[in-house]
Formats: sequence, C-alpha cells, structure tokens
Amino acid sequence: MRIIYGINPVLEAIRAGESIEEIFVAAGVARKALGPIIKAAESARITIKTIPAGELYGLTHTEKDQGVAALIRGEFRYRSLDEIIKAWKGSGERAFFLILDSIQDPRNLGALIRSATLAGVHGVIIPKDRATGITPATVKTSAGATEHVLIARETNLVRVIERLKEEGVWVAAVEADAPENIYNADLKGDL
Repeated sequence: MRIIYGINPVLEAIRAGESIEEIFVAAGVARKALGPIIKAAESARITIKTIPAGELYGLTHTEKDQGVAALIRGEFRYRSLDEIIKAWKGSGERAFFLILDSIQDPRNLGALIRSATLAGVHGVIIPKDRATGITPATVKTSAGATEHVLIARETNLVRVIERLKEEGVWVAAVEADAPENIYNADLKGDL
C-alpha cells in the first residue's frame, strides 16, 4: 500500500484507474474544492472517509496535503525500458525521452516529471541507485503527472543510452556550463 496526497494527484490517480482502497478527507476542508474528487470517486465507487486533520497528517507527514489523501493498493509501478520504447514506436512520433541522473530531492524529480509530461515525453528514465524514486512528495509536486507518463527505473544508465542509440535515438545532455545554448541546439530528431 502507498499513500498519495493533494487535490490534483488524487484526482489524476482516480482518472488513471489506480487501485484506490480509500480516500481520506480532513474534517473542515471545503467540499467545493474537492468537488471533482468527490464526483470522480463516486463514479468509481471509491469510499471517501472524513477524518480529523491530525489523523490525515499522520498518514501524509506533511501540512501540504491540501486536506486529501488516497490509499492505493500496491507500490508505484515502474515500467521497463522496453515498454517505453514500445510506447514511442507505437505513437508514430519522433522519440522524446528524459533521462535523469542523481536527482536526490523528490520534489525536484516531481517538477521535472511534470515539465517533461507537458512537453510530451514518451518516458522518463531514472537510476535505481543514488537517486530518489517516486515518493508521495514526487507525486504531489508532479501534480499527478506520474499517473500519466511511463517511468522506468534502470540499474545502468550507460546501457540505457546505448540501447536508445541502437534504436536510432540521439542523446543530448544538458550541462550548466555548456558552451552552446539549448535554444540554439538542433533538437528536431529522435532525442
């Protein structure tokens, strides 16, 4: 079981068909703000339980839960590199992947996933070691984007890059001290 929290993440989890066991709402939270969640939960026949705000904090361990959390069956489902490549090839579009290395802060990861999803990536690839994975804080910061983008957690990013190159994908790296400006780079192919 895992907990996610925040209005958008809970709503997106319902929309994505996650196996939600129960939704918790803090007593005193304005029901108007939670209207879309309540409507979606009722349609999906998900139980909504009102609990004291302190009890919700005990589940989320944050004051940034927006008064709502969901208990989801199972752990976050990472995808394989093969699944992400298959999704790209099935789309008929140019490849667009985001590979992240050594991201330690779950909120930074969530912000990158949110931006990448809005930019139209086919998948996000993160390392298994020396980096954060998908946490409740990542899901919250992503505004629920983790429910809609394929995310792989791979052991060896060098092998991931080699595999993508075998598929005809070009690799471009972003470096703070790079001499070329990203806006001047040719990023039109499979990337």
